[in-house]
Amino acid sequence: MDSFFHRTKMLAVFACGVAVFGAPLATDEYCCVERRSLKPVCTMKVQAFTEKAEMVACPVSWTPISTIVEDGTLVKKGDVITTFDTTQTAFDLSVLKRELGVVEAQLAHRLTEIENQGAQMAERLEGLADKLAVLEARQARLRSLPVADEVEISRGKYRIAKMNAEAAEVDLARAKDRLAREMISVGEMSKAERAWRESGARGRFAEQELAYAELPATSGTLKEVELEVANVQLEIDKLTNELAEHKLISEIQKVGAQTRKKRIEIRISEKQEDLDSSTVQAPIDGYVTYNRTSGDWQTEIAVGAKMWENFNFLKIPDMSTLAFRGVMRESVRKHFAVGDPALVTLRGRGDDPVQGRIASISTLSHDLAEKEEGSWSSVGREFGVKVFDVVIATDGPCPWIRPGMVGAAEATAQAAMEGPAVPLRFAKARDGTHFLAVDGIFQEATGTVVQDVLVLDDDTWTGKTVGMRGRFSGTMEDGAEGREDERFSVSGELLPVKSIDVMVRDIGRWPWPKVTWLVDEETEVKAGDVVVKLDAKETKNRIREEENRLNEAKSRRDELSKRLELSKREGTFKLATERNLLAIEQLKADRVLSGVSAQALFGAELTRELTTIRLDDVTRRLEREEGKRVASVSPVELAKQRREKRRQVLKLEEARIKEKRVLAGADPVARSAAKLALLKQEVKTSVTEKEVGHSQLRQGFEYEQAVLSFVRYEKRLAKLKKQAANHVIASPGAGMICYNKIWNSGTISKVNVGSQVGPRFNILSIPDLSQMYVSVEVPEKYFSQVSEGMSLEVQIPSLGEMVLQARLVGLDFIFENKEKKDSQVGLYSSHEPLGEVVFKVRIQVDAGERKLKPGAVAEVFFPFRQF
Repeated sequence: MDSFFHRTKMLAVFACGVAVFGAPLATDEYCCVERRSLKPVCTMKVQAFTEKAEMVACPVSWTPISTIVEDGTLVKKGDVITTFDTTQTAFDLSVLKRELGVVEAQLAHRLTEIENQGAQMAERLEGLADKLAVLEARQARLRSLPVADEVEISRGKYRIAKMNAEAAEVDLARAKDRLAREMISVGEMSKAERAWRESGARGRFAEQELAYAELPATSGTLKEVELEVANVQLEIDKLTNELAEHKLISEIQKVGAQTRKKRIEIRISEKQEDLDSSTVQAPIDGYVTYNRTSGDWQTEIAVGAKMWENFNFLKIPDMSTLAFRGVMRESVRKHFAVGDPALVTLRGRGDDPVQGRIASISTLSHDLAEKEEGSWSSVGREFGVKVFDVVIATDGPCPWIRPGMVGAAEATAQAAMEGPAVPLRFAKARDGTHFLAVDGIFQEATGTVVQDVLVLDDDTWTGKTVGMRGRFSGTMEDGAEGREDERFSVSGELLPVKSIDVMVRDIGRWPWPKVTWLVDEETEVKAGDVVVKLDAKETKNRIREEENRLNEAKSRRDELSKRLELSKREGTFKLATERNLLAIEQLKADRVLSGVSAQALFGAELTRELTTIRLDDVTRRLEREEGKRVASVSPVELAKQRREKRRQVLKLEEARIKEKRVLAGADPVARSAAKLALLKQEVKTSVTEKEVGHSQLRQGFEYEQAVLSFVRYEKRLAKLKKQAANHVIASPGAGMICYNKIWNSGTISKVNVGSQVGPRFNILSIPDLSQMYVSVEVPEKYFSQVSEGMSLEVQIPSLGEMVLQARLVGLDFIFENKEKKDSQVGLYSSHEPLGEVVFKVRIQVDAGERKLKPGAVAEVFFPFRQF
């Protein structure tokens, strides 16, 4: 047996002893079994703890510890025990406040921009109305052609030109007469002839203008103006609809713009709350204890450590509830009761034993491997030993005891045991059973081992002499052990046939909430009774955030819905406008490519005639001067006349070229420009069609995404509300509540108030105690002798020698190898057949009116002998 202080684990490894009154029982080789009166003594490892403790939860999330008191420090209620570094939190708060200022400025700018958009749209609508009035006036004028006033003006110009031509003709006749009478020179005659020819040309030009003014407007011009009017009207209609929808869209945009501000304000309030909660005060007087974080003590609870919010990183035990806890073997449980005295000796204080009494013994037993505080690791676990949890209360105050101190407790049963007793050295143990040698043959002997004495259950052993040496019946060779002729038995754990699990439903993601209220263990409840309440603060914060996101998504969806409607109308407007512009460009191109301007042609003809007249006049004057024998002008004047003739020749050539160009229509550059403008408009119209289709598809997709986002946020909000409702857990059935063990802050322990639980945590169970079963493993060699429905006997050692009837109800036809675990120890585990092929059977126990407790070890006896 290991020494008491060899291990650091807190759960007990047991040793039992008795106070035996009387003379020694044995010699060196033989011993006479005598009846004795004994008081069982059970020694167990214990650890000091407090039945109540105030848990100290981390008030902030992932904020480093700035200062913390040492583990074990004595504090008073209200003392500061921990402070958190608020540097980053204060910086984040200042950043959020600056961001809030920016968001408020952006919000004001956005609201102003929304108002300006409405004003700009109204101004643009007024400008379009003016443009439409101008175009309609132009259209009315073109439709009213020929205009009477313009015709009268042209007719007046024609009459004046005709009168000038007639006057010039009279002047020409007079000049000819005077020339014949030699009253004027030939030069004067030339001037009169030139004036007559010019007035004739101007008269013909006025006549052509009069004929042009009397013509109506062309169909192409009217069509072009109609298209321009239609474009302006389309734009006016579009703006009118947009202006009507702008108020609704602006309200939606205002809600969306204000949502971001609200979200930042919520974050600011959270940061401010973190700043206000950066100091932790002691809730009660006591000694501060660090909690386990990752399976090790005090590895993370230190300056600089970070933890999630609501993590119980400290606890202050209530010293008024100081007690000791340990475990007691199931095999000796029947000898002890609440109130039995116990003497506790703590490590390092052997001279100061503490007197106490057993305050409680757990109702249900459990395997020693299931430690009250353990980890998921299986290293060092012990299997097969069933124990009961024991709490020992002190008889008086012990101010020097601290929680966590370990030692040994010696509990003495008040009820004495009576029965035949023999020194343990005379008993031979085999497969968990003791044998005593009588007349050299080992016989089975059942009883209780107390220190170095075996107390036998069978009174017939009294007076018999047992020896140190012997052999088992059926020995074939010296030193070989035979098999006893006895019924085959195997042990297993007593479990309920039916059990209702009380599970944590969907409560959301990490961080997990704490248990704020828990129904007492072994409480009888009905279906629907509230058994657990969880802290829903984090979920409520998420609901608030999700509501803000939902409002933002709703604003986005409504805005995109209106914008999609506007986009469809705008797309129709753009297509109609571009198609009208294309028709206008087509008319312009036709006019440039196939038409001749009448007014331009009239002007070109007039210019050519006038230039011809001037050239003839200059030519005659120059020829006359050159034909004179004696020059009447100076050489300089003669050179000037020659230059004038050359100038008029060039002007005549220019006038003829212009006339030909007008007759030929537009020049190649103008034709190319007209074709290019038409091609550009065709391309622009085609591109607009594609853009409108793509824009509608894109905005339709954005709207669908906004709808999906809104539905997603709506579902998430409904899910969060359901999760908030799931923080109150009701019993799914009627029965007795049993606490389950869960993972909590790096340890495995029973659920209690303050434990952090997550989704699908099986925190409670309600077993059906009316039907119990035992599942055991049977060696393959007994398969032919086992059948469903066969009657069996079951004995529960913790309940004494009582035998219960049972029935085999299930047989597993899948065989498996049973391998011995290195760490498997214990009284009942040694009964299991190891290192061979086994199959499992299920045995239902008939308890009658008795209500058995789950977890107890049951030994099953089969109606055939072991071989």
